[in-house]
Amino acid sequence: MIALREDGGLKSLSGAERNFLRACVSSDEDVCRADGRDPGEVRDVQLEFARSHNRASVFAKWGPTKILATVQGDLIPPPRNPGDGVLTLSVDASPMAQQGFSGNCKVTNAGGGGGGATMATNEQRHLATRVLRILERTILLGGVMDTEALCVVSDKWVWRLRAQITVLNQGGNVLDAAVLAAMAALRHYRLPGVSSDNADGENTQPVMRHAHDVEPTPLPLHHTPLSISFALVARDNNTTVALVDPTDREELISNGALTLALNKHLELCAMDFCGGCELRPQQLMQCSRLAERTGVELCDMLEKALTDADSKSHEKHATSLDEAQDAAAEEAHALVTSVISSSTTALFDEQPLPQEAQEEEDNMEMTKEEEAYRLNALDYSQMHVAAKVKENEIAVKKTTKKAAPFFGGSLMAAMLKSAATDSPSASTTETPSNNDVSTKSPNVPVKSAAPSGLSKEAQEELTQYVTKVTSNQTKRTTRSKVEDSDSDEEGVTITLENDVAVVSGSNDLPPRKRKKAGR
Repeated sequence: MIALREDGGLKSLSGAERNFLRACVSSDEDVCRADGRDPGEVRDVQLEFARSHNRASVFAKWGPTKILATVQGDLIPPPRNPGDGVLTLSVDASPMAQQGFSGNCKVTNAGGGGGGATMATNEQRHLATRVLRILERTILLGGVMDTEALCVVSDKWVWRLRAQITVLNQGGNVLDAAVLAAMAALRHYRLPGVSSDNADGENTQPVMRHAHDVEPTPLPLHHTPLSISFALVARDNNTTVALVDPTDREELISNGALTLALNKHLELCAMDFCGGCELRPQQLMQCSRLAERTGVELCDMLEKALTDADSKSHEKHATSLDEAQDAAAEEAHALVTSVISSSTTALFDEQPLPQEAQEEEDNMEMTKEEEAYRLNALDYSQMHVAAKVKENEIAVKKTTKKAAPFFGGSLMAAMLKSAATDSPSASTTETPSNNDVSTKSPNVPVKSAAPSGLSKEAQEELTQYVTKVTSNQTKRTTRSKVEDSDSDEEGVTITLENDVAVVSGSNDLPPRKRKKAGR
């Protein structure tokens, strides 16, 4: 006969395969398994660890069964108790886990299903829900984690840890693989450091520090329970055979299942018996002793794997720190080099070579001299200032300047000459220099010996004329000196030859005449 499949495309067995597998495990002499294992032997288990900032992941491979578990944390206000943190669990039975699965089926203990849950089949939802219930009873109800230690600020901020388990391939015994992956991820996860200047503030959220700044800490876990599952197959003689770590084929021919969760201290943390067949107390104790032995082996294997993963993680962390320090040092060195190069370039741009600097300085001096000469030549407030290049010509012209003409006519000149000839014993007339004229007052006449042989009226007329000539000559000399001082040239002494003769007794003039002469 050919047995028709009634599973709607799910993984199933034909009638011949089902009968063959049941006949192997129902033998009275010896229990045989299709993969050659003993009834109390488990398949090979492999764990792969990965850890980063605020994240840890574990890939568990239990025979052909593959599970991925990830753990992350964030800071939230306490949803229930003000001093307790939160651990949320979610299970996702991916569509590639088993034949006949469609869409994603994500269930969580935080409430509600995940994306695509409405598209999942009943078998898919049943598998995800069963795994989630075992995790809740093993981890949450088993007292694995100290939730009070997850409190950052009481009634303000607590840690919320999210553990997500994804079933990648259903090769049998998904429960044990999921519990092992979840516990390994929780053990491998490191809680980031938290800092806050004002953590007691209502609106101030603490900041998670990176692992490079603050060393993260392990989670506060009390123990590490692991689950051991059995497939129960009923015989024709009303006895039951328990197969540890069943495969997907053995689960299809089984009549019931038993799951025990224990830690390395042989403490029973959870137990799940779904019924379907009779299980006597003696058989239950045998399953319990086998579960204890298998659980201890799994715990030792997990501890060793965690030790190796921690050492590798520390080495990787140290390497990343060294790389970060090297990168920072290279960046600082590049910054310093760029600053030095820019400073050197600016220095050489601002300070040329000595020869070039000397030429530039000479050019600047010449430019300043030309500018000063131009401004001096255009400055009319200094009257007519001669340029420096014409100093010699001006000096020559002024030194060859003729004497001032004599005022009074030939008659007065003949009279003065006659007076000088008549008195040879008289002293020569003092000729005032340019300095004397400029320093003496024009009202003070220069005294000399009076010529004899003149009448009183002639002497008075001569005295008035000499006073007038002296006053005019003083004005001309003063004007000439001012012009000489403005042009920065030597003054030219103007000598009066036989132009002035002061008659003694000029002080005897009448006051009226004396005042007029003084003017």
